[in-house]
Amino acid sequence: MSNELKVSFYLRHKEKKKDGTVPIMGRITIEKSMAQFSAKCSVAVPLWDIKAARAIGKSRVATKLNRALDKITFAIHTSHKDLINRKGSTTATEVKNTFQGIASGQITLLAYCDKFYEELGARVGVNLTPKSRYQYQIVYNYLREFLKSHYNLSDISFMALDYSFIEQFDFYLRVEKEFKPNSVVSIINYFKLTIKRAVNDDILLLNPFLGFRAQGEKYLPKSITKEELDLIMKTPLDIPSRYLVRDLFLFSLFTGISFIDIKNLTIQNLQQTEDGTWWIHSKRQKTKVEFHVPLLDLPLKIIKKYRGQGDDNKLFRMLSATKTNFHLKKIAEICGIERHLTYHQARHSYASLITLSQGVPMETVSKMLGHSSIKSTHIYAKISNDKIDSDMITLEKRIVNMYYLADL
Repeated sequence: MSNELKVSFYLRHKEKKKDGTVPIMGRITIEKSMAQFSAKCSVAVPLWDIKAARAIGKSRVATKLNRALDKITFAIHTSHKDLINRKGSTTATEVKNTFQGIASGQITLLAYCDKFYEELGARVGVNLTPKSRYQYQIVYNYLREFLKSHYNLSDISFMALDYSFIEQFDFYLRVEKEFKPNSVVSIINYFKLTIKRAVNDDILLLNPFLGFRAQGEKYLPKSITKEELDLIMKTPLDIPSRYLVRDLFLFSLFTGISFIDIKNLTIQNLQQTEDGTWWIHSKRQKTKVEFHVPLLDLPLKIIKKYRGQGDDNKLFRMLSATKTNFHLKKIAEICGIERHLTYHQARHSYASLITLSQGVPMETVSKMLGHSSIKSTHIYAKISNDKIDSDMITLEKRIVNMYYLADL
């Protein structure tokens, strides 16, 4: 009996996706037996060469797709060879099952996620924060809920993952869980990183995320206005805890230092230069990037007010993030501010209200904020109409009498 193997690929035109691409199907043929399978990838019809059964050209998309199809073909031939050596003969279905891992106990999605989560523990404190690791656990919990509600399964084979699965999970998060778009993007991206790891481990031949992009909302800075700042600074409060929270919020607003980095500050981070200027020199917990901030008069007064109250040589005594944001909500109510006030808005306000709007260069602000890239600083930037008006008045003074028409 001949066991000649043929592997081919074709498009399933009836299942055109929203992005205009068409799924690629595979076919294994051995004598009279034939088995079909999803290649778990798709391609735009104009890019597909029917005769060659590959993508046309040398673009990044075409090269990546053709490499993936070659990888599938190689895996199928390897499975076929192994079966022939063991059994002497085989069928297309047996080759398909072996190639997909069905015959010998396949690795499942959530089992792999749990294993990956445990491995992440070794990276905490090296190149991963406990919070980031915890985010992976949250994502895996949502995957468990999704599998239970949509498939009535406690786990699922990696080979069942495809573009459609990703789309349904995205829909589940947006519609059924009613998460905000940017929250969905965050969850999907953590899941995407796990799948990428599985591809690198050769558990998945193809990444089901190929061609998929979660849609979020454009990120808008959360800077407070000058009027709101005046209210926060001048409105009397009711209890000492709220005064503490207000002062630390203002400290962040006039230094750009985040909540966790202020919490980590010690007296040793405070240094004075020869010209008498006080600076804070430290390193961001989130990115490990150093930041250097010269202190204005208000932050210096806040340091003096709370000097000696911090534990373990800390610069400040701080409440938890939850309690801090609770008090900020109450402070907003007392001040008559009709918006949700959070601690992180202080950092945004330092960038837009205190520095950039007053003419401090973007590169300087980026260094003081401890950003690893100036692109991050652009997100914080918000130029007010007052700043535009001021800049144009300055421009007009500079160019007056430089340009004129003789007949005007």
